[in-house]
Amino acid sequence: MFDSSKLILLAVICGSPIADAQTAPGTNRTPATQPAQASVPAGRSTGSLARQKPVPAGLKYWLFITQKAKDHESIQKEIQDNPARFPADIELHDMSMHICIRPEEYAIILTHIMDANDRLKENQTEWNMALSNFQSSAGYSADSIPPRELTALGKEHDAIINGTIRSLKHELGDRSFHQLDTWVDLNYIAETSVPAPGTRPSRPSAPIDPVTGQLPSVIT
Repeated sequence: MFDSSKLILLAVICGSPIADAQTAPGTNRTPATQPAQASVPAGRSTGSLARQKPVPAGLKYWLFITQKAKDHESIQKEIQDNPARFPADIELHDMSMHICIRPEEYAIILTHIMDANDRLKENQTEWNMALSNFQSSAGYSADSIPPRELTALGKEHDAIINGTIRSLKHELGDRSFHQLDTWVDLNYIAETSVPAPGTRPSRPSAPIDPVTGQLPSVIT
């Protein structure tokens, strides 16, 4: 039997019902950021949905990168606090088991996740600042054309994610990348209908065009 601390750690790694039960309905596995457009990771929300469709590749991998980087930091802290209780490679073994790849392949994935997450955080900070400056500028309205800086940062966001996907395809090879892509598909879905009143899930943020209200284009 696992003790309570190990169950908590494994719940963080695997996204088990234990973790879901400790999270508000519709918010499980969602990065803690301001609301955005039409996506929710990992499983179905509690709302009644008429239909669902897959998340675009760039968006589902953005969610995957953000969540798994957060999980990694939590797991590493738990291992450091309890070195005699948890093996150092517990995350590699558990995630590789769930994705059906080798532990050393998840180590490759994790390296790309952490690198991309750092760059996405920096991009988001710069984008938020540029958006704030744009919206507080004289003469700003909903019809204002976004400045080049804001547009460039949105493209940079796309490039970080798409570059990470390409690197993972190249380094993992067709079979292992297919395993990863299948796992990501199964764990990140998009809602295409409005949930029942009071059950709307919180949604993660991504750079959104301030004029059109749309997510940046994703090249897959």
